[in-house]
Amino acid sequence: MENISIEAMCRIVLEKAIDDGFVVVHPGEKAPKDLSSGELVGVTNCLRDLLRVRNKSSSPAEVVDQRAKYIVRTAKVHAHRSLTPKQVFDTTKRRQHVNEAVRDAMPRGQGEVVTLHYFRPRPEAYDKNGWLSPAALDAEYAYHGIVVDIEAQAIDNAANPELADTMPNVCQWMDGSGKHCCAKFGCWDGERRVLVRRSEDGWLAPWVFAGVRKESSVT
Repeated sequence: MENISIEAMCRIVLEKAIDDGFVVVHPGEKAPKDLSSGELVGVTNCLRDLLRVRNKSSSPAEVVDQRAKYIVRTAKVHAHRSLTPKQVFDTTKRRQHVNEAVRDAMPRGQGEVVTLHYFRPRPEAYDKNGWLSPAALDAEYAYHGIVVDIEAQAIDNAANPELADTMPNVCQWMDGSGKHCCAKFGCWDGERRVLVRRSEDGWLAPWVFAGVRKESSVT
């Protein structure tokens, strides 16, 4: 039997799932060819859950319910796309610890009004020591069909400054050189702060993550 890589197998399964109607895409679209390793893991996990449901019933609604239990907050946000990256974080009124190069190159969202989803990763995404790696978080974003919207998240934290006191929250993205970056909203030493930087450190359980559904694309 011919050897085949996990990546190639995942793409074959994704194409088949689209053809069979397990995964819905817009007319004329095909399976993406530029998935990252983290996204491939997310696709694999999603397809596994879809196929499990398919064996039990004819509807993927149970998969939606399964994902929904990890959503801890939704918020409709006026994102103010005309703001510069600096202005986005200035609106938070938080003490800033910012890598300006990371901030200025951050991906920009689309749509003046969006629905922001805050989620907790699935327990199995963490390693035995309780750490969530950046690649594992990429996979969780893909599993939930969520992409970052930094402006929306910053503005939601600005409108609700107490939110990050009890729900420290993050968004993570990859820059043009393939490095993971993040914006973290929290309260440290009694002061509300926001950190924007590159990070390959990973995450512990208290953090929640946010973004918008992929229909609200990021540029």
